[in-house]
Amino acid sequence: MEQKKSMGSSLMMMLTAFIFGIAFVAQSDGMNYVGGFTFVGCRYLLAGTVLLPVIAAFRKRDQSAWEAMDPGKRARCNRNSLVGGICCGICLFIGTSLQQFGVAYTTVAKAGFITSLYIVMVPLAGLLFLHKRVARNVWVGVALALAGMYLLCIKEGFSVETGDVLVLLCAVGFTFHILTIDHFAPEADGILMSSIQFYTTGVLGCIAMFLVEEPHWDAILAARVS
Repeated sequence: MEQKKSMGSSLMMMLTAFIFGIAFVAQSDGMNYVGGFTFVGCRYLLAGTVLLPVIAAFRKRDQSAWEAMDPGKRARCNRNSLVGGICCGICLFIGTSLQQFGVAYTTVAKAGFITSLYIVMVPLAGLLFLHKRVARNVWVGVALALAGMYLLCIKEGFSVETGDVLVLLCAVGFTFHILTIDHFAPEADGILMSSIQFYTTGVLGCIAMFLVEEPHWDAILAARVS
């Protein structure tokens, strides 16, 4: 049973990586219609809303287990979901915004490779800031992943441009995003925390949108395919 659960989790992570990868094309194309903050705001408000019926369905399914849970643990779960969602949303907003503007000034392939550097940054940041020991096989996996991503994405040499720097900074943002998830997720409702983080990112994106951009509904509708 445990092995089956582990395999299912790995497959879900592979699916997540696939969706994350193909999103670069949509992000790059979306910049042809709207500003970066407009894209981020609309994207994540929509993402948070999509999760609402999922949250309702899971809460209905697990209602008896939720009611039987120790009140203190239940309160801690709600608190971690809220605080964790907001903290994750802030990190996600920083990482996604940098990435969104970065893909406008670099190629999709280079953006994918540079963003993947968080593979190295996550265990390194965990070691430096949280004093988490990293197994040797993890570092071997990191090296292989980076080599594979380089061969897959970099076709015409590697030069550093403005977009590349923005995407590199985005990888730092995603690193702290992952560490924040790791901190709050064990005692939180994962789906609820995800919805809260998406709404947080979306609201921050919309605030920035109205401050520095001139959003137009027609342009947003034109970008919906992206």
